[in-house]
Amino acid sequence: IQKFPHIQIKIVDSNIVFRGSSGYILNAELFIRQQLTTTLLFTLESDYPNDENYTLTRNLKSVTNMPIDLFGPLRWRWEAEQQVKVRTKMNVKKGTITVTVEGLDSQNQAVKKEFMSFLSWLRMCAVIRDPHAGVAPRVLKPQIRQQYRYMEERIGKITDPDRTSIDRWKSLKGPAAKRETRMEVVAWIAVSLFDCRLEGGFVRDWVVGDYSSKPTHIPPQQWVQYDPKSGMPILDRDLVPSDLDCHLPAAKPFDVEAFLDTLYGYGIIAKAFKQDWRY
Repeated sequence: IQKFPHIQIKIVDSNIVFRGSSGYILNAELFIRQQLTTTLLFTLESDYPNDENYTLTRNLKSVTNMPIDLFGPLRWRWEAEQQVKVRTKMNVKKGTITVTVEGLDSQNQAVKKEFMSFLSWLRMCAVIRDPHAGVAPRVLKPQIRQQYRYMEERIGKITDPDRTSIDRWKSLKGPAAKRETRMEVVAWIAVSLFDCRLEGGFVRDWVVGDYSSKPTHIPPQQWVQYDPKSGMPILDRDLVPSDLDCHLPAAKPFDVEAFLDTLYGYGIIAKAFKQDWRY
C-alpha cells in the first residue's frame, strides 16, 4: 500500500478492491500479481513406465513423439485469457512430459487439473491417431461421382473458402434452410475462418451418410437439456447429426470470443461452456 500512495487498496470478502485513477490501479494490479505469481512443476508419467504394453505407457510414448505442438491451444488460451504461462517439455526417451506453470496458485492448480484430465483420458484410450492422418477434401472418382454428388457438394459448403455470403445466408435463412444447413455454415466458419478440423458424427451421418433425424417425443425447445450437477448442455440422443466435433488448430491460437462474435454476425447466438478438455 505504501508503494502506491495515490490509490486505496482494501480486502473485501477475500477480494482486493482498488480505488483511484486507472493508470495507478493498473500499475498496482501488475505489481501485486507479480508478487503472487508462483511456479508449479509436475510431470505426466506412467504408473508402470517399464511396461511397454501398459496403455498409459504406450500412449505417452506416442504423444511425446508427435511432430506437432499438441498443447499449443491450451497454452495460448491460458496466456491470452488468464496471463498464465504454461511450458511443456517432451522427454522422448523416458516417455514423460514435464509441465511448468507460472501464475496464481489457484490458476496453477486449474492448469494441472486440465493436464490430469488429459492423463486420465490417455489411460483409457485404445488408439491414438497420428495428427496428420486426416484426409483432405478431394474429388470423387468419375465412376461414383454422379451417385454421391450430394457428398461433394456438402464438403464444398464446409471447406470452400470462396463460398459466397449469399449462399451462406440462404443456408441460414433461405426457404430451404434447416438445422443441417445451418450446421454447415457453422462448420464453414470453424474450418475456413478459424482453421479448425471437422471430424466425428456430423461428417459420418450427414456429409457422408446423408442421414438425419429429430426427436418426435419432445418439442425443439427441449432438444437441449442441462446436466444438473455440471450445468453442461446435453443434446437429445435421437438428434442426428448430433453436434459439430472440431479439433482446434495446432499452428495458431484459437480465439473463442472472436468465434462467438463471428457467429453473432450471422444471427447465431452461442454460449461457450468450458470443460477440462474442450469448449
